[in-house]
Amino acid sequence: MTAVTVFVDEAVRGDFPPVCARTGRPTDDLAWFERPVSGRNWALLLLLLLGPPGWLVLVVLLATDRRETLTVRLPYSPEAWAADRRLRARSLGTFAAGAAAVLAGYGFTGTGPAGVWFVIGMGLVVGGAALAWARRAADPSFSLDASRRWVTVTNVHPAFVEATLARPVAVSPGR
Repeated sequence: MTAVTVFVDEAVRGDFPPVCARTGRPTDDLAWFERPVSGRNWALLLLLLLGPPGWLVLVVLLATDRRETLTVRLPYSPEAWAADRRLRARSLGTFAAGAAAVLAGYGFTGTGPAGVWFVIGMGLVVGGAALAWARRAADPSFSLDASRRWVTVTNVHPAFVEATLARPVAVSPGR
């Protein structure tokens, strides 16, 4: 997958050629992607070391965090949406099966069956989380430059990049 840089206004309006950003096939469908563009201070995780009072502060800070987001419209084919929905359903199903197995482990007494159910359940929970992460990593991502006038769209199909770079650029009358 590759990247292309365009004006922020073009990305927000969806002024792209009719080529799917995921598959590179022609499409007239548009999808809205809302992504955070401001970073999160990961030093907040140090609050975990303070025990329950730190956990409470961390939960409050994360719940009230209002990060700046950018909504971009990209051409997206029905096939790309179907693949995304399938992967989302697999990750949710795997995660739910893992949670059910962990809960089933609590129904057994003793260490034998409960331990087995817990290990199987935690493996499925981790597998579901990995599938969700893989789905999110495959989605297009966006980053603004320092002037906040240009957005770089990454993790898109090379045919989408070629079509975007080959299109004529509209110049405003004031230039």
